[in-house]
Amino acid sequence: MNAWLRLTLILVTVGGGFYGMVAVFQAFEGYYDAGGTNLLFWICMLGAYSFITAAGLIFAHEPQSVPLLRAALAMQIPWVSSSLVFYHLSAGFSFFLYFGHPGDTEGSGATFWYQANLGARCSLAVFQQHPWTVGVNVVPVVLLILLIRSGRTRPRMTEVAPQVPSDPIRRRSEETVPPPPQPRDAGKVGVL
Repeated sequence: MNAWLRLTLILVTVGGGFYGMVAVFQAFEGYYDAGGTNLLFWICMLGAYSFITAAGLIFAHEPQSVPLLRAALAMQIPWVSSSLVFYHLSAGFSFFLYFGHPGDTEGSGATFWYQANLGARCSLAVFQQHPWTVGVNVVPVVLLILLIRSGRTRPRMTEVAPQVPSDPIRRRSEETVPPPPQPRDAGKVGVL
């Protein structure tokens, strides 16, 4: 795996996930008495950002363990907005491409637009009035593709070939070394 890709993945997951946890804690301080539904939302988002951070830390420790990292990137890809569900999550860098009604439900036509963000953003809502919009976070899509492609490349050979002497006479003498000669009278006790 390319060193720059590995460092970028660690930065986006560990840094973005940690920033997301801090942002959730700060936002929770202002809404702690708002009710059980909001508490459930904050717990879900804290869990999501904790998962992203943990996946990045595991990857930093062991670069071959990528399933959690893939899941952490995949959960940042969709942006879904409707009257049934509204969901998006991003940690680190995000660049969303959208299709739908921007901003209001009174719009006369659907359009394309984009939004870039540095940091962490999250939203989760069910059965609330939101405009119909679908979107894709391009940054985790690109990182996920690069991560999958880097796993398909052949690992580098780390073994070093044994050194062969370049001198043919020396090589022949090393290959056929006779045992040391034994004296003729070794082991005999005799009288002179």
